[in-house]
Amino acid sequence: MDGKEWYFNTATGQAEQGLVSPVNWRMGPYKTRAEALDAWKIVKKRNKKWDQDDKEWKAAWDGENGDGLQGEGGGRPASDRGGGRGDGDIDQDHGQDPGQDHEDGLGWL
Repeated sequence: MDGKEWYFNTATGQAEQGLVSPVNWRMGPYKTRAEALDAWKIVKKRNKKWDQDDKEWKAAWDGENGDGLQGEGGGRPASDRGGGRGDGDIDQDHGQDPGQDHEDGLGWL
């Protein structure tokens, strides 16, 4: 950090250049003072995008295929549709029962 970044101070509503205020009062960094002053607009825009992304992800996970109908298997991975972990299924990546401990003794973390 060269101190040229701009931050928005949520306590004062002011733009500040550099690390002036405590971290829990700062939003940023931003490249310009104008961007820092638009911090709340930027946050709202990002949150709206992320909310839409979450909605689309959830729809895909639930198996909706664009027309509101459930897809085959409910959109969940095959391993999640079956009996789950530790029921004797063989893990495709490791070739062992997922419920067993690994050689390091840590099991599945």
